[in-house]
Amino acid sequence: MDQPPIRQIALIGFGEVGGIFGRDFAAAGLRVSVFDILLNVEPSRAAMLAKAKGAEVRARDSLEETIRGADLVISAVTSSAAANVAKTAAPFLRNEQTYLDINSVSPETKREIAATLQFSKVVFIEAAVMAPVAPQRLQVPMLLGGAEADTAAARLQSIGLNVTPISERIGVASAIKMCRSIFMKGLEAITVESMFTARRYGAEEQVLSSLAA
Repeated sequence: MDQPPIRQIALIGFGEVGGIFGRDFAAAGLRVSVFDILLNVEPSRAAMLAKAKGAEVRARDSLEETIRGADLVISAVTSSAAANVAKTAAPFLRNEQTYLDINSVSPETKREIAATLQFSKVVFIEAAVMAPVAPQRLQVPMLLGGAEADTAAARLQSIGLNVTPISERIGVASAIKMCRSIFMKGLEAITVESMFTARRYGAEEQVLSSLAA
């Protein structure tokens, strides 16, 4: 059975990523509601309201109000808050909704979130964001995981997201990101250390030439 198109989006977290996604979704004609804990404290509330107005999204004062009526719920919070946000949101989610977790957390945390949401009957999809969001915005590549990742991918692509379903198992997409990050950051660290040493001994040009060859 075909799922209805995504017309209304709830963004939990309105930091850098939430701000970019919210602005671009709104510009594409989608209705966007946002919630961030900074909306409930001063002096950050005024700044967050101004940011929401500039992005042409609706700022809400609670998770329940934000989630109500949304077809797609996107969690874009800090890694330390991801599991607790899912737990807080669970009572307000419906089985017609998709919950997309784009937070940079471990595979085990993604599985914890999936377990938290299983009784809400919401469609849970994990997403691993594979590059910095700012340059590519909605087109930043994301890997998806979950039992309904294939179906969700088509719906998410229809609203401009660059997503690729990877596995029906929760945690695989995040494991790919984690392992790639270990490799890339390790390679960068080794490169920097080797060049510091080469420079110390006056061998920088020769080392660079050798690496290039």
